[in-house]
Amino acid sequence: MLRALGVAFVVSLGAGAAWSDPFADARAKVAEVTAKAAVIEALTGMGEVDYLARTRFLEIRKTVPAEQRSELEKAIGTQIDAMDQAHEKRLEALMAANPGWFPISVYGQRAAGAALTIVNHSQNLAFRKRAMALMEPLAARGELPGNYANVYDRTATMEGRLQRYGTQNFRCVNGDYAVPIDVEAPEQLEARRAQLKLEPLAQSFAAMRQIYGPCKG
Repeated sequence: MLRALGVAFVVSLGAGAAWSDPFADARAKVAEVTAKAAVIEALTGMGEVDYLARTRFLEIRKTVPAEQRSELEKAIGTQIDAMDQAHEKRLEALMAANPGWFPISVYGQRAAGAALTIVNHSQNLAFRKRAMALMEPLAARGELPGNYANVYDRTATMEGRLQRYGTQNFRCVNGDYAVPIDVEAPEQLEARRAQLKLEPLAQSFAAMRQIYGPCKG
């Protein structure tokens, strides 16, 4: 009986699927990353430059008297605009050379997030719409970082449409930040944000107070 079972077991293994080779699997996975190394490094580098430039500007802005902030923003805005335009041009070249968009599973969280940041800081509506058309299939599969919400909402406001995630145009009510009025189905807003793993709006408002100070209006 046991011998018969043993024979049957051996036969069934022989007829089964091929064994996985961990060495081959590891080589393939590493090769997939190294093949994309130049793109990952380019995106991540641009994202870091964008973050540092804006963060350092905001740090200085907080030290300037309120009446001088508008003048400071105009003066430094031209530098930041030039950086954004250079990043947009470079991203367009990467898009042309790498059809589709930049999913997290292939390019990693930081590079994928940087690509979205570059689009989000572009004032070129046609460019934004081209990029969003490539992003949308990945959004449904959870292959985009949470800052996809900013890209979607800012593009919607530029086109005069309602926001979906409430990331733009915060209102000021009784001296504090409040939910924008141009949001589709506001009763479902927090649920939509949660789908993209975005923080609750109360936390966003707290961050706004810390970065920009109390709202005015």
